[in-house]
Amino acid sequence: VQGSIVERQGKRGKSLFVVVTINQKQRWMKVPGKQTKQNAEAYRARLVTEINQGIYFEPTHITFDEYQEIWFQKYAQQLAANSRNNYQQIIRLYLLPFFSQRLLTHITAESVQEFVTELSQKVAPQTVAGALALLKSMLNRSVEWEYLLKNPAKFVKPPRVPRHESRVLAPEQVKRLLSHAPSH
Repeated sequence: VQGSIVERQGKRGKSLFVVVTINQKQRWMKVPGKQTKQNAEAYRARLVTEINQGIYFEPTHITFDEYQEIWFQKYAQQLAANSRNNYQQIIRLYLLPFFSQRLLTHITAESVQEFVTELSQKVAPQTVAGALALLKSMLNRSVEWEYLLKNPAKFVKPPRVPRHESRVLAPEQVKRLLSHAPSH
């Protein structure tokens, strides 16, 4: 496989594409990032190398909403009823409003961090941490099932959950408390 670079003029200016043949089908792949010849050549070289070495990963074109249905049917159904119900609620309340129509392959570490930041302004840190943990788990499974090459949420950190220090009563306070407690 050699590949070629093609420039197309669109409504938003020029776009560069790498055209390659994969499994006897011609594929037009938009060059990510800056639309420069240098960037396009680097992308072409990487694609051709991956295809020729047999390690090219063809991205899937499903939305997060479609994926979560697959995940729920294939994976969550085997979990305990409480876990399933908790996961459904987290997905419905937090994950779908943010990720629903995004292509699974368009979820990035940056978009996951944006999700964490936005959600942190609305709910408690424990809730954000739980939603992020579920998202990470779902995306880990998407890597195992070969929907994604890597988990974009892997390095996103949850917000810090404030620790509440326990107050311990002094011996005098314990005596005073017990003296006021009814005896049985």
